[in-house]
Amino acid sequence: MINNKIYLYYLNIDNITEDIYRREYHKLTKNRKDKVDHYINLKDKKLSLGAEVLLKYGLNNLNLKFDNIIYKNEKPYFENENIYFNIS
Repeated sequence: MINNKIYLYYLNIDNITEDIYRREYHKLTKNRKDKVDHYINLKDKKLSLGAEVLLKYGLNNLNLKFDNIIYKNEKPYFENENIYFNIS
């Protein structure tokens, strides 16, 4: 159980090379791929891709499963978990 702790994860998108981008893109959910593909600017594509990559990384560190996320009004949350997070 996680109690009263704050975890901060960040990603410098300048470190996302073309090889990393291609590798991680193929691991994205269809919904995230659609969002990434919507963008024209490479910076925006990397930001969108990085959001899911970083979320999966953080959840893995907390032994939580990405597949357990529920979306309500396009906002992700965990049902029956006392965990709150924000991606920006």
